[in-house]
Amino acid sequence: MLIAGSNPVNKIKQLCEENQGIYLSINPASSVAVYQSGRVLINPVLTGSGVSIKSIEMLVSGRPIVSTPQGIAGLPEEVRKFFKIAVDAQSFGEEIIRLLSTSQKVNVEQGLLESLFGPQVIEGVVSDIKSLLLLEKKEYKPLN
Repeated sequence: MLIAGSNPVNKIKQLCEENQGIYLSINPASSVAVYQSGRVLINPVLTGSGVSIKSIEMLVSGRPIVSTPQGIAGLPEEVRKFFKIAVDAQSFGEEIIRLLSTSQKVNVEQGLLESLFGPQVIEGVVSDIKSLLLLEKKEYKPLN
C-alpha cells in the first residue's frame, strides 16, 4: 500500500515505518504518477470544505475510487456515481478489498470532465468575477 500526501503528521510516518508493505511518499512531485501507480485509489478525508481537487484528479486516472462522503462534497451529481462511498472503517475496508479482487476500470468520459472542470469553466468563473468587480467599482462612489 502506498500512502502519499503533503506533510504527513508524525503518527502517519510512524505507522508506515512500523508496518511492512506500507510505503509513504511525502510531498510527491506528481500526483498523476501516484494515481497511475494504484489499482484502487482511496480518499479517506474526513474534514474540509469545498471541492476536493484530489477527487477530481483521481477521476482522470480511470481507477476505482473509494471515498468518504466528505471526499466527494461539492462534486456534481454526474461524477459522484464513479465513487464508491464508505461511511465507516468497516465499509471502507470491505469496499477496498472488493475492488482489489475485481479488475474494475472506471470509464469517465473526458468530455464530461471537461464540461464540468475544464479550462472553459474556469474562464467563465474568472469572467464572472471580473464583471462583478467592474460593477462594484462603478457603484462605488467616494464620499469626498
